[in-house]
Amino acid sequence: MPELLWEAFGTLRSSEATPLARRPTRYEVVQPGTLVAELWCTDIAPETTIRADVRDVSISGCRLFANEAVRLHGPIELTLLAPSVSFSTTVDAEVCWSRPDRNGALVLGCRFLKNIDPARLDVLAAAGTIERRVAHRHRVRIPLKVRRQLQQNEAGAMMVNISPGGFCFVSNLEVEVGEHLLVRRRLAPKSEAPVMVEAVWQRQIGDKLMTGCETTDSAAWNRLQNVAVRPPQSSAISDNRIGIAVCVLIPILFGLLVWCL
Repeated sequence: MPELLWEAFGTLRSSEATPLARRPTRYEVVQPGTLVAELWCTDIAPETTIRADVRDVSISGCRLFANEAVRLHGPIELTLLAPSVSFSTTVDAEVCWSRPDRNGALVLGCRFLKNIDPARLDVLAAAGTIERRVAHRHRVRIPLKVRRQLQQNEAGAMMVNISPGGFCFVSNLEVEVGEHLLVRRRLAPKSEAPVMVEAVWQRQIGDKLMTGCETTDSAAWNRLQNVAVRPPQSSAISDNRIGIAVCVLIPILFGLLVWCL
């Protein structure tokens, strides 16, 4: 019995002394569609290639949105492609889990059988295709007016996402990294002050430019975020207003009809 207790205690101590492996840093794709994956299912005859959007990626795996099902734990050859930055890398992988998305697509969790070189992800991060996320990003579509700090001419833009401390917008305005910009909502009242932001990256998206911004003006940013992520009003409120209007108008119309007769 003492030997068994000592063996158990020794096993416990050795497991406690072994440091836990740190989870690889996961990067989120900034704009859906800019990083895609081609899955070549090598165990299916005829061999099938499935194309999917990458939503996040690390050196050990990725999460995909696909329109076709893939057999779990089957061998696949996965190629990550970012055409805008001429990026391509191929790795052997397997699909570990799959679940339906609320929009009808399939979410796939993939594990790389061998970690990819971190320097390959650094290329995507430097190009602004992926970035490490510390907070949730809200996808929005808010028309903006953007101008350089020392200029008066404004350019039209569209905010496409927002998260604590920053947001991304798409426009035709070419800016320098580190340049300060003044941003305001296109439909904002004149009394609303613009938000001062700093451009931290910019890259080409089709015929437009996407710019990632950060701001230290917490008060102005909070005002902008409150507008951007404001929950939609319940349709019940509109229904109640319609019901009240109908209840008021029907007696009035009935009274007018009786008076005319």
